[in-house]
Amino acid sequence: MVRSEGGRQWLVCAFAFLAQFAVVGFMMTGGVLYTKLIDEFKASRGATAWVSSLTPSVLYFCAPLSTSLSERFGCRVVTISGGLTCILAMVLSSFYTSILHLYFTHGVLWGVGLSLSYFPTFLIVAQHFKNSKRLSLATGIITFGGSLGTLTLSPGLQWMFNRFGLSTSFRILAAVQVVIIVCGMTFCPVKDNEVLSQETKKKYFDLSICKNRALIVFIVALGFNMLGYLVRMAEERGASPTEGALLISYASAASGIGRLLFGTMADCKRFSKFYIWRTGLLGMSVSSTLVIIARSYEWFVVYAFTFGLFEGCYVTLTPLLVRYIVGVRKFPYGLGLAYFSMSFTRSAGPPIAGWIYDSFHSYKVPFLYTGFVIFTGCFISFLVSLLQERNTRTEADDTSNLQSTGVDRETDV
Repeated sequence: MVRSEGGRQWLVCAFAFLAQFAVVGFMMTGGVLYTKLIDEFKASRGATAWVSSLTPSVLYFCAPLSTSLSERFGCRVVTISGGLTCILAMVLSSFYTSILHLYFTHGVLWGVGLSLSYFPTFLIVAQHFKNSKRLSLATGIITFGGSLGTLTLSPGLQWMFNRFGLSTSFRILAAVQVVIIVCGMTFCPVKDNEVLSQETKKKYFDLSICKNRALIVFIVALGFNMLGYLVRMAEERGASPTEGALLISYASAASGIGRLLFGTMADCKRFSKFYIWRTGLLGMSVSSTLVIIARSYEWFVVYAFTFGLFEGCYVTLTPLLVRYIVGVRKFPYGLGLAYFSMSFTRSAGPPIAGWIYDSFHSYKVPFLYTGFVIFTGCFISFLVSLLQERNTRTEADDTSNLQSTGVDRETDV
């Protein structure tokens, strides 16, 4: 193992950024694949949509598996395994014969591989920046990779699918995802003076985090936010498909800015991470509610940029707050459980939003719904602070023991 010092911290951060660029960037281009599959199979839109929507759901669903394996075997081994799984999934997808075939290879298997590649990036950066004042900024940088990947990869994939067809494109993607393995090879563990008991080493998952009431309430708040997260863009009132695509680009660009901006702010002692996170939720809620009064495309652009900016705050601060709530030693398990819970609301979100639109035949109600559920999550999160203060008082002895062994808890949240 190596000792994390100076440039090595930022080298790991740079490769974690590249890993998220590839993982999130490829995953969020499902709309490009969706269009090609509609033309290829002539299947119903609902059945076809599951090919790309399964991937992010499986990624979140496998979060506890990814984080627990990373804790036991190391982030490097798990990320490399995830890269190999992604390559296998793309190769198998290139021999597709039906939609059901792609459900398994592109939806499930690729989702597992992406999950094994995605969550170790948070853990390895947290390890290398554990005693650094730049952990929040480093987290913002790596999540910015996902935003940049979403913004830049869609045009390239669109051209590739049109030029080479689906089968050849899947094989090209298999080759490109070697970059995930390269990134994983740099995820060297940090030399730590903490001595873990043999019992702790044998654990694949620490069930004691389920007794942490602050974490459970925080997870409930996350669930509400994910439901609202899915209805972001407006393409009604005369917006062309090209203009609609540009709205997504504006939101992605603003999200990248927000991840860097709020990540930097969260490193300042004068700002509470919880308050910053709630500000992000409030901004998402207000912007989603007010967009219904927009009367021109320019106002939709303002909405897309505003929502994306505050969404960047939400994405960056969420893993940092999980780390604060459960502590450094239990962070992998807490992160896995939090994102696992999101997999259900992420899957339920599109059908709910579609049902609302079909019932009212207007995007106004879905956007009001978005603002309401995000605000509800923001309101529920206030209970987290109260419960966390109670946990801090009742676990004072445990905290002292952790500090005496060199394991720190953040106190500036």
